[in-house]
Amino acid sequence: MTNLMTLWEGLSLLNKVYWLIAVPSTLIFAVQIIMSLLGTDADDMDVDVDVDGFGGHIFSLKTIVSFLAMFSWSGIIAQSFGITQMASLIVLSFVAGIVTMLTVAFVFYSLTKLSYSGTMNMENAIGLTGTVVLPIPEKMNGKGQIQVKLQESLRTLDAMTEEVEKIKSNTNVEVVAVLESDILLVKRKR
Repeated sequence: MTNLMTLWEGLSLLNKVYWLIAVPSTLIFAVQIIMSLLGTDADDMDVDVDVDGFGGHIFSLKTIVSFLAMFSWSGIIAQSFGITQMASLIVLSFVAGIVTMLTVAFVFYSLTKLSYSGTMNMENAIGLTGTVVLPIPEKMNGKGQIQVKLQESLRTLDAMTEEVEKIKSNTNVEVVAVLESDILLVKRKR
């Protein structure tokens, strides 16, 4: 413990500042990485700027923490290589932090472009062919059900028809519209 105190007292003021930033920012960054890997990422903690596109990902908790971590560690490493001029250290640290911040923002922006929303959009069913699993009463007199592959998943959905005859099970139908309450309007596939 005494050696640690002696080491601390021997550091320059700037080096002490770098260490005071490096330790907590690195710990927070490590926790963020672990949370992301476990799927418990605290996205609601991000303070993203409400802008569409890449710019909206620049100022978030992740990018700010990554900036602080790289800013401080680059300063510590530069000092260990003998760079002692304060202006050079701060500029080097700032540039390293900005590059890291932009890189992290770009990675998360790219990941959001790859992410898939599990929310089903019924409008995507229009034009698709499905198979009747529960007969559909004629002239909008009730609901039946169809199975249709929607958004890469086979779904069973409520359906109605305007046709004058009931549509029987195992009949192929085409989705022509989405009615209120997420009911599909279908017609026989010709």
